[in-house]
Amino acid sequence: NAKSKSSAAAAAKAVLVDPFTGSLKVKGFSLSGGPLGQPLKVPDFELQPVMGESPQPIALSASDNLNAGGPSPLSITARVGHTGFTLSLQGPVSFYRLREFAQLAGAGNVAGLDQLSGDAPVLNLSAQGPWLPSEENLIPADRSQPSVSMTGKSPLPTTYSSFTGSLTVHKAIWKSPMLANPVAIGAGTLLLEAGGPRWQSDFTFGPVKGIAELSLPTHCDEATPCVPDVSLDFDDLNAGLLQTALLGASDKKTLLSSLIAQFTSSAPPVWPQANVTVHAGAITLGAVKLQKAKLSVFIHAASAVVQSFDANLFEGDLHMTGMVSDSQRPEYALAGGISKVNAKQLCAYLSLRCSGAPVNVSGKLSLSGFAAKDLAASATGSLQLEWAYGAVHGWMPSAGSTAHAQTIPSSLASFSHWTADLSLSKSRVTFENSQVTRGGKAISVPASIAFGEPPRLTFAAEDVAEKK
Repeated sequence: NAKSKSSAAAAAKAVLVDPFTGSLKVKGFSLSGGPLGQPLKVPDFELQPVMGESPQPIALSASDNLNAGGPSPLSITARVGHTGFTLSLQGPVSFYRLREFAQLAGAGNVAGLDQLSGDAPVLNLSAQGPWLPSEENLIPADRSQPSVSMTGKSPLPTTYSSFTGSLTVHKAIWKSPMLANPVAIGAGTLLLEAGGPRWQSDFTFGPVKGIAELSLPTHCDEATPCVPDVSLDFDDLNAGLLQTALLGASDKKTLLSSLIAQFTSSAPPVWPQANVTVHAGAITLGAVKLQKAKLSVFIHAASAVVQSFDANLFEGDLHMTGMVSDSQRPEYALAGGISKVNAKQLCAYLSLRCSGAPVNVSGKLSLSGFAAKDLAASATGSLQLEWAYGAVHGWMPSAGSTAHAQTIPSSLASFSHWTADLSLSKSRVTFENSQVTRGGKAISVPASIAFGEPPRLTFAAEDVAEKK
């Protein structure tokens, strides 16, 4: 009996390892239907047996070329075995065919692909996975163990189909109905990775240039939806040029009104969910320049949470958080402050010559509207000013005759401490409870700043009164 069992095992092993011979030739192959506007045709290909690795010791393999709308054919290599398959695609493919391939792969209508055009992208894709298991394979060999329900979880939790590879585009154009001008992509790559697809590219938007990255998680469901992470990087961002690029030179609308109009209707506006991070080496806002700026925003429903906005302004550290919401006009609620501001630079912005220790400002403000004029007119809030060991030496030569006609309070010539409550309303900042400490005395210094380019600082006309 032992000898016969040994002979049977050897025979079974021989059957498993001995390759079969021959080939299968297919001519005039054509695949049509579904999302394919035109059939995929391969004139002829040949399946040949090849030795593989466990658990597929023997497989059938074929290689051929396919016209996918690119300047040269797309190379295809396929291997099919008893338990699964592998597929490799390499070469150029038109955006039209790429959209069809995405739908064939189960990705659905990809809006980003619908809005892309340009030179044929280059595809480098590998796919592998199992065949769908038959019902009898779901019955365990050990009948004492419970069988797997056909409506339950997959019995093959680690054998789902997987895709790896990249898609590279050059000289592409992306058009969005939200933007007045198209976005030019010099070079971009879509990476298919284990953690999810990730897009990286440079882009030119009118006079604005930057780097964009977008990534999508793969493990998500209704409870934890797939929220994309978007990152935008700029070397030097000019807000005025960006608005011109977004709206077009002759458009009379504003940046925010154009964007929000895309979401505003009779129904409540719905914004696409996204985690957005913006980095900029510098942001130019009129006469003000922010350095090393970073903005983190979570966009959802009809609002956006400003998780953090950090930048350097007048050599000080600016930090803000808040919320942006919209019904018919956007509303902003921000809180934070700026610390360690260079007094000389801040005063120069107000056309003053100053020196002294750093200045600190903190508080809350609210704004609404679209254009800069609307934002300034609607600005309300309260801020606190603190400046220790400072001195105001006079007006700068560029301040103009109106400023030079004013007399700067003598108490500001040198002081140990200046505190004030700053009230924002009607395009103006009013200094309330403004007191300077000098020589052990508290001196009231009323003042106000009118918004503008440049802003206009005005001291109270009446003489200051000393308070012991």
